[in-house]
Order: sequence, then structure tokens, then C-alpha cells
Amino acid sequence: MVDSRKLITATLFGVVIGVVYGAIPFEIGDSLIVFEAILLSLSYILLGPGGATYTGIINGLVETPLQLSFGPFAFGVALLYGVLVDLFCSIFKVTYEGKVRPKRLVASLTLSTIIVGVAATYAFIAFGFGTTAPFLELYLPILVVGAVSGTVGGVLGARLWDRNLKHRFAPVQRSSN
Repeated sequence: MVDSRKLITATLFGVVIGVVYGAIPFEIGDSLIVFEAILLSLSYILLGPGGATYTGIINGLVETPLQLSFGPFAFGVALLYGVLVDLFCSIFKVTYEGKVRPKRLVASLTLSTIIVGVAATYAFIAFGFGTTAPFLELYLPILVVGAVSGTVGGVLGARLWDRNLKHRFAPVQRSSN
């Protein structure tokens, strides 16, 4: 059974991401991807596999009505990002015996962020929302920003978990009286 505190926290993460990204222009939101990376990583740590996907779905449901012109696209990107974070965190076994492995979290978020950035940009152009540009002018910056954002998101996510959240979500010890 899922701890309701963890589920509520992951839900709030999704709502916060959706409100922040829904309130700002799509192009500016992409530069703040580190914020989303941190919250998705924490959702995975809290809920395990499926946690980041759950938060991504909540994000998409909140963001879609706020970004009407890009609604389904925004939902798809939010869902894809959550799925990729879950996938890579599971493959790299980010959590082990109740501990978070920071280097593996960084690798998971870096790969997820790069893939989402490239896929979202390609889809954005393919659906006619933007114009094409040469590879070096368009995709290279996305690769660099994705790598930096994923790395920073992984480091900050691991630190936030270890220093602030791990003790709040530790299993409740019940006395045997």
C-alpha cells in the first residue's frame, strides 16, 4: 500500500510543475527544465517505479488547460519525461536498500532530459509549431542544456532527498506494546 503522504507530495509536485510551466511561455519553460527534473526525480524516489510518470501525468493535466494552443503536445511531453525518468532510474537502479545513488540519478536525469529535449523539439517542428534550423544552431544547444540541466537536477534531487526529505518520509516506527 502506498503511503498517502508520499502520494500527496508527488501529486503536489505535479501540480507545481504544471502551474509554473502553464503560466510561462513554452519557450521560457524549456530553460527551466532543471526544476522539473528535480521534482520528477524526487517523485521516483518517493513512489518508486511509476512515481515520475504519475507526477508527469498530473503535470500534464494541470498544464494542458493553461497552454491551450499546445495542450496535447504539452501533455505528451510531460508524460514522456516522467516515463523516461522512471525508465532510466529503474534501469540504473537509482534506489538500493533505501538509499539513493547520486551518480546513477544524475545519469538517469541527464539521459531523460536530453531525449525529451530533442524529441520535443523535433515534434514541435514536425507539428508546425516552429521552424527548422541547422543542427548546430537548434539541437546542439538542446543537447548541452539537457546535459547540464539533467546533471544539476540529479545532484540537487539527491541532495534534497538526503538532507531534507529522507527523514520526513522514513517509515513510521510503531512500538510493540
